[in-house]
Amino acid sequence: MSKPATYNIELRCDHPEWWRFNVVMTARGVDDQGSPAAYSAISDTIAPIDGEEHSKPSDYPDERCTRLVCPPCHVLELYLYILPHRLPEENSIDHTPSFEAELRILSGRSRLHSQRVEVNPWGGATLRLRWPEK
Repeated sequence: MSKPATYNIELRCDHPEWWRFNVVMTARGVDDQGSPAAYSAISDTIAPIDGEEHSKPSDYPDERCTRLVCPPCHVLELYLYILPHRLPEENSIDHTPSFEAELRILSGRSRLHSQRVEVNPWGGATLRLRWPEK
């Protein structure tokens, strides 16, 4: 069995409407026996999901990156939730296409995995990922 690794997870997006989404990531690390070895989570909240009108924060960056570190483990189980806190300004589905965010898993300086996550402007996205894949 391989040595345990510390996993650095990044979700990046530079889409102009990305500010309308909150991001929740949870990571569960599993040891070489299949038992839970680590847990970490982050909630990157731009605004509450409360039905109130919210606008883009004045200090919002051009590219937002949400980062999470999972302590040493043999297997990473990642759960990603991208949740809209505000619906699109345009109420036509034809004028509000899906867009992509990029999910990366790194260990040290090595990029282990990279994938595009399609984000629905009306409903966000969810993803479950296991690394390394079986």
